[in-house]
Amino acid sequence: MQCGECKGKGMCGLPRCPIVSRFHAQVVLKPASSYQGRSPSVFIGSFGYPAMRGGPLLINDSDNPPDWLTHNLGMDDIVSIRARTIRGNSALHAVSNNLQEIALSSIPLDVDVAFEKPVTFSLSFDGTIAPVGFTGSVKKNGCTWQCTG
Repeated sequence: MQCGECKGKGMCGLPRCPIVSRFHAQVVLKPASSYQGRSPSVFIGSFGYPAMRGGPLLINDSDNPPDWLTHNLGMDDIVSIRARTIRGNSALHAVSNNLQEIALSSIPLDVDVAFEKPVTFSLSFDGTIAPVGFTGSVKKNGCTWQCTG
């Protein structure tokens, strides 16, 4: 995908531009100060090493691209999933054990996450990271994880 270079000019030849699709991703989820549900994966940032940030990716849906292919999801379906995803953000030293548990789990874990302020919507595309719709700073001691199964 050439999204990083193209920036919505239609150079890829796809029937619908992934970047333009973000404007069509009508998000039903309203900004909230907390989340209770599934966390299928984690996000680890790359900026500011060694003091990097990261957190759980929060969505009650699959975050596994092979599942998307199995279910024949189209571009709009995938953009919709990513637009509803919330990326928790915290200093890694504060949540590293919990993130490790989520990352190593074979099933999505149930989580309760409190944010410092309501999450903000900003769906952006670039050539290196998967798009995520909402981002929020996790409150210190604002996360609990539970194994389900």
